[in-house]
Amino acid sequence: MIQSSNSRSLVNRCKSEPPMRTEFSLPELDRLSSHLFAWHWLPSSGSTGHSGGILLGVKDATFEVGSMDRGRFFVSMELYERALNFKWEVIIVYSPADHSRSASFLEELHRKVSAASLPVVVGGDFNLLRFADDKSNSNVNFARMQMFNDCIADLGLREIDRIGARFTRTNRQASPTQSVLDRVLVSPEWDLRCSLASLRAITRIGSDHVPLLLSFANERSPVPPPPDFGLRHSGCPKLVSWRRL
Repeated sequence: MIQSSNSRSLVNRCKSEPPMRTEFSLPELDRLSSHLFAWHWLPSSGSTGHSGGILLGVKDATFEVGSMDRGRFFVSMELYERALNFKWEVIIVYSPADHSRSASFLEELHRKVSAASLPVVVGGDFNLLRFADDKSNSNVNFARMQMFNDCIADLGLREIDRIGARFTRTNRQASPTQSVLDRVLVSPEWDLRCSLASLRAITRIGSDHVPLLLSFANERSPVPPPPDFGLRHSGCPKLVSWRRL
């Protein structure tokens, strides 16, 4: 979820898990919020170990939506934020849990970001670690970490430091393995324009991932979200949205 200093709940994302969704009807999407949103989605591959689906929604009153794009592992929108007179692109990713496909994911990400003509924000479930302490045990793959970090460095992206939860994903076992798989990366141009941006982990309800809130204002003393922020929807259990904005 992304918010600016003067508007709450601007961009929302959802990763669809079983039951797998392939299509959404407009009336169904309209019921997710009392506000008008523009929507874009990537259906789930439906295969074990592959990435699930992504649903991206943008609040129409705040953004003017330009071109949309999607690949095997991402959806994106070019946005014009009226209040800031700022054009940028949001790219939401969902990398496969099957690490034999991690290189393909990073190759697609590299092509997408390299071809971008606007400042970019890349967020989502990367299913990759950057550092050994991104996992609660020592079972890490250093070659994959290096591949991921090389891709980030080559694209010149910066990861927004996260406030709050130490890890973003748990396997919810009795002795859980916890990891940092969800992150937000920004291009230098976006970083320069939104230099006070912050990233906050908010309360996890019913999901194995912690929702992340990216704010354009510095949020060192965050205001608690309203009680119904954890909107759940049939077939889309990881939706992060607020009904009251």
